[in-house]
Amino acid sequence: MGKLYSRQPRRQFPLKNTKKRGFTLPEIIIVLTILAIMTAIVTPQYTGRLQKERFDNALYQLQGDLRWAQSQAKSRGELVKVAFYPSAGRDSYRITALTTAQLLKSVMLPQGVTVNYYGTTEIIFQSNGAILQNGHFTLSSNGRKRYVYFYQTGRIRLTNVLRKNN
Repeated sequence: MGKLYSRQPRRQFPLKNTKKRGFTLPEIIIVLTILAIMTAIVTPQYTGRLQKERFDNALYQLQGDLRWAQSQAKSRGELVKVAFYPSAGRDSYRITALTTAQLLKSVMLPQGVTVNYYGTTEIIFQSNGAILQNGHFTLSSNGRKRYVYFYQTGRIRLTNVLRKNN
């Protein structure tokens, strides 16, 4: 009768590489330096883009709010005022129904976005949607400027060109 199985003793293999695995300090420093350089390059571009987006959003929100105030004047059949309030920190505007003295909306502009007024600091919409007085103001942020013109006909216009005649 033969052996069913034979058990062989386990071999012990000598360790070929006795060094510990991992990153060396110079490798880590090089990688961190590369990451710092990449961050320094990307951050100003991102910040500029973020400021541009805030400015554009504020501009289009203001345009929409002016048109909304105009539609409120028509639907309510009363005067609706959009009044701007300058502030050292953040400019704001409020939309109010004049007859009922009801505050319809209050908006704070984003940090760094300012409104420069020429003449009046308020726009009053009549019940037919017309505006009491022509005028314009400038929305600006970090060297960017957009002009908002409003006319007695009720037209509201955004442009990047300053017109000599309102």
